[in-house]
Amino acid sequence: MGREDRYKRIGKEVSINSDCHVQMSALLIRKGSVIAQGFNKRGYRASSLHAEIDALKQVVRQKNGAEGADMWLFRFGGYDGESTRMSKPCSKCIEAIYAAGVKRVFYYDWEGTLNVIKMNQIDSEDYYTIVRNASPCR
Repeated sequence: MGREDRYKRIGKEVSINSDCHVQMSALLIRKGSVIAQGFNKRGYRASSLHAEIDALKQVVRQKNGAEGADMWLFRFGGYDGESTRMSKPCSKCIEAIYAAGVKRVFYYDWEGTLNVIKMNQIDSEDYYTIVRNASPCR
């Protein structure tokens, strides 16, 4: 089993905990180990906490936090509930991920293709383009 399959299996298990309409999960990975996992959840006053932010909150007090880690994002659906769906982070989550020092973000597009955003290679102009073109909040 490859790393993508392993992370996908963990992501599926984590996303089931979500109480939101769109069930998503986020894994923070450092040196092949999951250091945090988050999922979408209902929050205060009918707002929701996105999976990305949930995972980042778990490492905020750790020595290195999310600095240099990878983030994997998952959303499942389809007839079998196993197919990957669009999981690109919204603009607010991209900003938080960037500020936390995450190295790369792995997500799936509408076709179920794995994509990567290399956060440390984004210059200021690219950063705002990515934020502008991020998925709408879910």
